[in-house]
Amino acid sequence: MATYFIGDLHLALPDGSGGAADQLLAQFEQFCRACDSDAEALYILGDLFDAWILSLIHI
Repeated sequence: MATYFIGDLHLALPDGSGGAADQLLAQFEQFCRACDSDAEALYILGDLFDAWILSLIHI
């Protein structure tokens, strides 16, 4: 079994343009599928999503 570490992916919603956000999401999905058979653990370090939660809250 393997342990994987990922960090600071800053995943964003795909916009269908084939740009960087779409490519990163596709690569992350490919990575997850490749690790599925032997992953014992996946540690997510840093920012997984490209969003600032406090900016979504109207204070």
